[in-house]
Amino acid sequence: MNLLDHLDSAVTAGIRSDTPVYVFDADWATSPEDFESLIPGIGFVHHTPVVGYWAEGKLIEKACGFQGRQVVARLFKIDEHLVHERITAAE
Repeated sequence: MNLLDHLDSAVTAGIRSDTPVYVFDADWATSPEDFESLIPGIGFVHHTPVVGYWAEGKLIEKACGFQGRQVVARLFKIDEHLVHERITAAE
């Protein structure tokens, strides 16, 4: 959820306003083929987020887990350290 909060802030601020952002619930996928149907060539999905980046109808980048967070951070100019933080409940 941390990544989504930062992504929402970046999109709201107009960063990469030319890039549509689609978010889906990974629980939807019941098999590796489900991820493959969304992001061709993604391969084994070991962790969320599952990220695909298209430009002019061509898949440019695909990644999941740590690398997926790095792709989102780079594309939307989010401090990479922020998207890797673990958020813990306040005591």
